[in-house]
Amino acid sequence: MSETTTVTTSPVRQQAATPSAAPQSASGGSAVQLKSSLHGLDFAAQSAMLAPRDPAPGSAVQNKAVQLKTASSGGALQAAQEKLNQLGFDCGTPDGVMGAKTRAAITAFQTSKGLEADGVCGDATLAALDAAAGGGDASQVSPPPGGTVAPGSTQSGGGSGGNPTTDAAQDATSTTPTEKATTETTTTETTPTATDEQGAGAKPAYLSQRDNDSQYGSGDVQCSPTSFAMQLINVYKGDAEGVKTRARAILDERGEKSDYDQVEDLLIEILQTTNWKTATAEKPSFFWDAKNWATWAANQYKGIYYKDPNAQQYVASLFDGVTNTKSNTYSARYTFKDWAPVIDALSKGAAVTGEGAFTDAGHVVSIIAADASGITINDPYGLYVESGYYLRNGEKPRSNLEASGMTVLKRRAALRSDVLPAYEKIEALPNWGESNVYTWTEVAKVQIGKWLSVLGGA
Repeated sequence: MSETTTVTTSPVRQQAATPSAAPQSASGGSAVQLKSSLHGLDFAAQSAMLAPRDPAPGSAVQNKAVQLKTASSGGALQAAQEKLNQLGFDCGTPDGVMGAKTRAAITAFQTSKGLEADGVCGDATLAALDAAAGGGDASQVSPPPGGTVAPGSTQSGGGSGGNPTTDAAQDATSTTPTEKATTETTTTETTPTATDEQGAGAKPAYLSQRDNDSQYGSGDVQCSPTSFAMQLINVYKGDAEGVKTRARAILDERGEKSDYDQVEDLLIEILQTTNWKTATAEKPSFFWDAKNWATWAANQYKGIYYKDPNAQQYVASLFDGVTNTKSNTYSARYTFKDWAPVIDALSKGAAVTGEGAFTDAGHVVSIIAADASGITINDPYGLYVESGYYLRNGEKPRSNLEASGMTVLKRRAALRSDVLPAYEKIEALPNWGESNVYTWTEVAKVQIGKWLSVLGGA
């Protein structure tokens, strides 16, 4: 999963899938939400961020703030909020309103750029934001550094893995499976139809993270690079061997381990052995802050670079046939309307991955189709039904679903003929997560689109 919660005999068992309430900070935002903004600041800067001061009535500072508010209803301030989110200074949902969280984010950004930390988005701050975010359309942005932080989690990046649920969480919501699972109610909602556009005639790639063999950790925490591997295979029109050949050539040039059999393990090796200071200098357009990204990532990921979508897009650029010359990512897109540019890219053959709040720490999946009715994904961990219930690749169903859960399962499996029989017979499938369907209501609920990474489709 992007890299998140747990299960049965998996080697890594992490936090439960039900998010806990995030502790509140003095400024009104949660401590988790403010974590990325506080990262790297000294005590004085953190204090200024957590206790932003209001400008004196009638002052020039207050007048600037009022002018910006007046001009920003869906305009200047909203664009600034989107750019702050892009750069990792969390404003929450961009809404054009100057709340405490937005002011704290502005203050933190100003401090990071050596500007007057007054919490006001004046001309100098706007210019610095524009430069840091690369200018242009603020709606098309890199994800917040390393991705987003799910509620109740202190982890960021492309999620933390793929242990999406604990035994306790699953057992608490369901009963012991019987020979025949109860099946009731069918959904009346339409479901998106998977197409072959992502593979230009080839079936979209499906890989399970649960059998990864990398030296850099368990597959159950490797959803992001596994989804990236599916994405790259789709760019290669289903030619997994072609991806392997190029990946091995890159590793051989570096003198690194290249005898892995699976695409995802080879890509993890490339991501882990890249000199990121050199990479950011050579191709700065792939990074949200090329000058500081390598230092930030070393601290943020503690050496586990394979989670980051910007790092993945850089590595993709080393492969033949990848047309991206800069990072092409979007953040906080949860509706059909929000997804319009991504759907357009898919229609032109793009390969897409995205993070959702399937688990506390987030989880990354491959997006293989999208239309007005919803999206179809390839989930490398398994089939997500509801909080606390995952059908994990390679395992039998562990408990019965209630009627509402069966309705969801039938919808998820609308494009599969083998899922419901396997569930009813309590059989294991190696690919529960392949071609899973989500309506737009579910996309918004699970927040699929916390970030979206697009390769090709220009």
